[in-house]
Amino acid sequence: MKLKTPFLFALVSAARLLAQNEAWNYLGKTPPEDTPKPFPFPTSPGNFAAERIAISHDQRAIYYTELNGYNVDSVSRLLVLTYEAGKWSVPTLVQAGRGLLAPAFVPDESRLLLDGSIAERNANGWSNPTSFRPVEKCHYLQQTRTGRIFFSVANQEGTEWDIVRAALPGGRAVDEKLGFNIAMRPPFAGFDMDFFIAPDESYAILMLTGARDFQCVGASDLFIAFYKPGGRWTKLCSLGAAVNRPDPKEWRWGPCVTDDGKYLFFTRDDGKGARIYWVRFDHLRERLERMNR
Repeated sequence: MKLKTPFLFALVSAARLLAQNEAWNYLGKTPPEDTPKPFPFPTSPGNFAAERIAISHDQRAIYYTELNGYNVDSVSRLLVLTYEAGKWSVPTLVQAGRGLLAPAFVPDESRLLLDGSIAERNANGWSNPTSFRPVEKCHYLQQTRTGRIFFSVANQEGTEWDIVRAALPGGRAVDEKLGFNIAMRPPFAGFDMDFFIAPDESYAILMLTGARDFQCVGASDLFIAFYKPGGRWTKLCSLGAAVNRPDPKEWRWGPCVTDDGKYLFFTRDDGKGARIYWVRFDHLRERLERMNR
């Protein structure tokens, strides 16, 4: 069939526009395939980018944290990069203080969930974070499309971690534990368990620290479990050698997956300093799910 010239022109223009959109996504950086690549977050001298990040649905805003360490007196700075007028901005400070880690949007982007607090979007940007503490210690708040908030929590001794889901503030504190019951033995007992849960709650990625039962090959590794009908989860399985390199001194934490499920971001420290990496994830997830049905 012969295409009319105006239609052909519109088709070519749409293709060019799509190509341009792809070019500016993720700061215009070439996406990785099966091998993780560092993501070039700008940081201030003496600081480093780490932990979970948050990307807006239109991909024109990326929130991340820079830190000067993980000591009790360390300071974190929540920053945002925005795409405006055909270019990416320099980092803009959102908040500075302690514990401003691991931003995550709620589905309608009206709130930013942090490590244990919540910031509300307002006319000036974001409110000061307010504490969300349904239990004594909760970690890595996330909200799925169901409206429920998930977080990880340890027992009083810090030797066993699990993920729990809770009603929104004002509701019941804890609805249900997911039942992972991850044992953390000394010297790792008390370490926080970072995790990511899919927006549709179909899978969860957990950071396991010194968990011998799961054959960690590093100081901490990333594992995945898939939800099965009847409220059960598959056994946790490693994300594989590309993510969990066999180095007993290397740490991996802060997992999060892009809205389209295509890329996994995580933090890696190989002893030379922490950096945020990204890797193609959709094919890896499909492969692991086939193996763990």
